[in-house]
Amino acid sequence: MNANLNVDELLAPLPAQTDDDNAWVNGWCWLWCGWRYTSVLWIGAVGTFGAQAPLFACGDCLNRLHAMVWDYAEAQHELPTDACGRVVPLYRRSADGLRSGAVRYRRGGRHRRARSPLGERFLRAVTEGATIDG
Repeated sequence: MNANLNVDELLAPLPAQTDDDNAWVNGWCWLWCGWRYTSVLWIGAVGTFGAQAPLFACGDCLNRLHAMVWDYAEAQHELPTDACGRVVPLYRRSADGLRSGAVRYRRGGRHRRARSPLGERFLRAVTEGATIDG
């Protein structure tokens, strides 16, 4: 191991915090906390047919979303391959159906313990091929 390696370089960055320099406002969180009225941060826009709205998250929900995003990013580096060596993506078009044929799953590797329940599913998908709840 490199003696000059900084352990902090291996960790995911921290999500935004309410005391940072981001533009936190008071309002309703749109995510998992039950629409609390609190300090929230704009995290992007969401759209549906004919309408668009700003998406805001409170600190707790932002932490949860942050964990899910990092779980996804790490799973992307551990994707299995098919018999031809092509990467088998986590998300596929519905028209393509479920995975079929021989798939080579990666064991171990860079993907560490999942940070979120969704991350646990990603980890099972890239190491075992699990795609349904069970």
